[in-house]
Amino acid sequence: MQFEAAGFIHNGTHAEREAVEAESRDYYAKNYPDIVYEGFKGFEPVSPGSTELSIQPRSEQPFYFIVNYVEPVEPNAGAVDLDLYSSSQRRATIESALETWAPALTARLSLVQETDPSAYRCAFDASRYPTGIGSG
Repeated sequence: MQFEAAGFIHNGTHAEREAVEAESRDYYAKNYPDIVYEGFKGFEPVSPGSTELSIQPRSEQPFYFIVNYVEPVEPNAGAVDLDLYSSSQRRATIESALETWAPALTARLSLVQETDPSAYRCAFDASRYPTGIGSG
């Protein structure tokens, strides 16, 4: 397996969303002016009641697991501020990592920034609770 990218996933609440988006917008405008920052996005129904999903601006949620930063940035720009919790495969991996406190690996999946339709990847998640939460 070839290493493709590393990223920082921010777990934030809806109350934090506006500030995180503003900070990200400023960061990418200053450091990567060729990247068009879109704000939080996720897998959302293409129409009300539809089971078909597409990447769109993220609906209001109580919390988000967004790709706040990814390196290298340019080839992975499509993943910037993607809410991983909006994907059922990624959500299951995040929940497993949080429940077990152990790193978790997704099943095979296609990345949003992938250009080869036959390619697939796995994502590694090492989510952790803040200090003191869940320590019984």
